[in-house]
Amino acid sequence: MKFGLRWALPLVQVLLAVGLLVMAHGQQRKELGADSSWFKSAWDYSPPARDAAYVINFPALVISRPVAALLRMDPPWGDVPFLAAIALLWYWIGAGLDRRLGLLAPAGPPGLFLRVVYCIAFLGAISLVAVLIWTKLAGSTGLGLRVVVPSVAWSVGLAIYFGKRVLGSPPVIPRPLS
Repeated sequence: MKFGLRWALPLVQVLLAVGLLVMAHGQQRKELGADSSWFKSAWDYSPPARDAAYVINFPALVISRPVAALLRMDPPWGDVPFLAAIALLWYWIGAGLDRRLGLLAPAGPPGLFLRVVYCIAFLGAISLVAVLIWTKLAGSTGLGLRVVVPSVAWSVGLAIYFGKRVLGSPPVIPRPLS
């Protein structure tokens, strides 16, 4: 087994995200005072390092925030699902790159279940594009362009990827044995 991008990308991205989140805590303490804790809301002040971690890993953020809210995880433990989602996201991206480089066997055509997952992901990505643009145009968000533009770019890229998967080859439907 070769050490491909499917292992290197998650490792690098998780370490980068941990570094950025720790740096964000320092930036937050500097801006809000030394008594600031991890539990300060992101609405009080969003450090640039945290914004960078979120923008670089936007799909992981979208997946992990509902999980953290469902489990009622407060900071810094609320970032554990985010880091796990980062590892999964970049493993998936790395596996796709490894397939293109010939380090991993090509995937077969998607089955019906996977096609439904692609369709849901496509609709989710399109919805994110619409919501991000609408909230920015309506002025109802405190997010700056440094967050909105890359987030929209991620969403458009994922919409294109999953759209191609949905509209690509016909689904493989298992046939009963005769």
